[in-house]
Amino acid sequence: MNKKILLVVFIACTSIVNSQRKADQTLDFDSKVQDLIIIPYNGIATISDNTKLYGYSPEENNILWSIPIPKTSKLSMASSISGDITPNALLGLNAKANGPDFTVIPDTPFVQKFFDNRLYIVNSFNGDMLFESKESNVFFFQAEYLFDEDALLLRGMEDKKLIIAKYNIKTKEYIWKTTVSEKFGSILTKLSAVIGKNPTAGKDKMVYTSNKVFLLAKGKFYALNKETGNLIWNAEDEDKEYHNFFSSLNGQNVLLTQTVGLFKGKEILDLRNANNGDVIWEDPIKTKYLVLFEDWEDKMLLAHYKGFNFYDYKTGKKLWKKDPKGKGIKSVIPIEKDFLYVYDDEMMLLDKEGQKKWKKDVKICDDEEDPIFFLEKTKNNKILYVTGTYANLVDYNTGKKIWKGNLKLNEKRTTF
Repeated sequence: MNKKILLVVFIACTSIVNSQRKADQTLDFDSKVQDLIIIPYNGIATISDNTKLYGYSPEENNILWSIPIPKTSKLSMASSISGDITPNALLGLNAKANGPDFTVIPDTPFVQKFFDNRLYIVNSFNGDMLFESKESNVFFFQAEYLFDEDALLLRGMEDKKLIIAKYNIKTKEYIWKTTVSEKFGSILTKLSAVIGKNPTAGKDKMVYTSNKVFLLAKGKFYALNKETGNLIWNAEDEDKEYHNFFSSLNGQNVLLTQTVGLFKGKEILDLRNANNGDVIWEDPIKTKYLVLFEDWEDKMLLAHYKGFNFYDYKTGKKLWKKDPKGKGIKSVIPIEKDFLYVYDDEMMLLDKEGQKKWKKDVKICDDEEDPIFFLEKTKNNKILYVTGTYANLVDYNTGKKIWKGNLKLNEKRTTF
């Protein structure tokens, strides 16, 4: 029996205008609809039932394409990959994946979905199958799109090994496939013994620069050559569990972080040469838990939950003796030789020595979560700010508001 699904595209669009309005269009499918997603890039709805994948255009009001659901029963992944590690557990290593559901690769028309524990990537414009894993012993669980190369960066497991691959979308061939870690299966097995059969705790992260790929997986760090796929260096054998990393100076340096303390409220920061993994600082930096990292070319801005400071890349030394205080840092804006420090619901002007130039902090909004639409020094030596609740001018030298009363803004209306 055919089953109907009310087209979610129309429900979403029309319910805003009139919540009582019925769907303008229904579609008939041969079997029960399993999944549906609307691609932000082009507005096309990608739908799957038990037999096919479909691409539907709300503008044209018709099915653009349909393809059979991949059948890989002979190649399907076993229920267990490494000891107690299951495919579903590996999917949990990718924060962007939704298990068997559709997932959009950000800023692209490409959608990924898992069938029989295998990754498939489809172009929502035409239904072209961009990628499908055909190896029986390989399970990919993460995909990133390389905009500068029209290629995919894939992460997965081959038997018990952690692998990364670069895949050419046009030729549908691997450019390279690299074994990053021979020990990854053992690492996951040890984790499963501690935290259960779904070892998804810990922060996994994969980013790339113009010439390198950086990966943090289960507390271990790896650096690869983006062009060749060669593993440059790793921090796998070290008796350390890394919590996060930040790439600086266009990938020339990598800042590795470890959380320490009874409640993990502090961090140890270790700067490495990204080309070979050599330690740059003689001694690591110890600071409160990081909430913000910014690369300022010759120095880095490190902010914790109570303040911030600048650190020299070469030496690791602080620029200022004391950290300017303030919770909930939002931004630090350089203005000539000074710095405008914005945090919580206030702002303060600091000189080049990190000292306050105003007697009092200037409150710029009623709620710490209010957005800041505009914040800039004007030609007449004033600072104009516009937030979600009000606006005003502040004298640059004194920090006093020019208008006695703030210009009130309607919180329910968009300012710009």
